[in-house]
Amino acid sequence: MKLELRADKVVWRALDDEVVGLDLEASRYFRLNASGAFLWQQVSEVKTQDQLVDALVETYGIGRDQATRDVHDFVSMLSDRQFLQD
Repeated sequence: MKLELRADKVVWRALDDEVVGLDLEASRYFRLNASGAFLWQQVSEVKTQDQLVDALVETYGIGRDQATRDVHDFVSMLSDRQFLQD
């Protein structure tokens, strides 16, 4: 299943190696570090979770198990905040 951000819930901009966003519903700003920004930009290109794992492994040279956990945690955070299309 491809992941897609909801434009009606969040606006964001990439700044250097970070992402700064605004949760439109909660009226709260948030900031993602370099690896979070990397995943965010991957999701903004409508990728699957497996593609995110592959991208983390390739870009950061981490193990597949760690990348899978990191992607799961990241996608869970996006889901909890309702930033993903259903």
